[in-house]
Amino acid sequence: MNFKEKLQQSVTNSSSFSLSWTATSTVDLIISKTFFWMWLVLLTVFGVAYYTYILVLQWMITLGGLSMLSLISIILWFVLVIIISYSWQKLSYGVLATLLLVFGVFEWFWLSGIFLTYSMGSIISIFLTTSIMFFLLAIAWHYMKVDVAKWWVILMAGLLAIIIWFIINIFWKNSWFNLILNIIWLIVFSAFVIYDLNVLKLMAQSGDRRIELVMALSLFLTFINIFMILLRLFGSRD
Repeated sequence: MNFKEKLQQSVTNSSSFSLSWTATSTVDLIISKTFFWMWLVLLTVFGVAYYTYILVLQWMITLGGLSMLSLISIILWFVLVIIISYSWQKLSYGVLATLLLVFGVFEWFWLSGIFLTYSMGSIISIFLTTSIMFFLLAIAWHYMKVDVAKWWVILMAGLLAIIIWFIINIFWKNSWFNLILNIIWLIVFSAFVIYDLNVLKLMAQSGDRRIELVMALSLFLTFINIFMILLRLFGSRD
């Protein structure tokens, strides 16, 4: 969650970014390509995660080897998110695109375990549900007349409060309270979708095509969080 915050702050508060008027066609192109990159990363992540699951299932790699790969992936994941979040304006489009796809490869450690925990049918249905929910939120954002730019402080405060209560509940272990927290978590990240789309539209006015890649990462992180929450709430375990 901290990296989500750093990414948003880097995109919205960058001092070297200047907002200028750009033709609507260019803005629309940047927005559409952002979704293209987001879905490409999603397919990459789930593909690598499923392949890792197959390797474990067939004992082609040992669990000890998997643990080592997980540790390496975690380190590289952190490094890549920091680079993309803080240095995107210093990198070329090609370099950023490569880093984004490499990030997708090393994101697998978050998801590979779900194939061992939840049924394949449940994972597919929750993924489709998340996609539909994402689409409906995008439509809601398109027709909203509210200034969502002011949501940032509220969303961050809510996110921090939820994280603190989740940590407390690790020791408390109250199932009903955990359910309530997951529902609130879902509401917060649903609001993040609308906020992210608003940031994307504003940043696209610059005409800088690198915005596609930075915001694709931000939207991807939001999508994955919603997917994992829905999986915890409604997923069928093997």
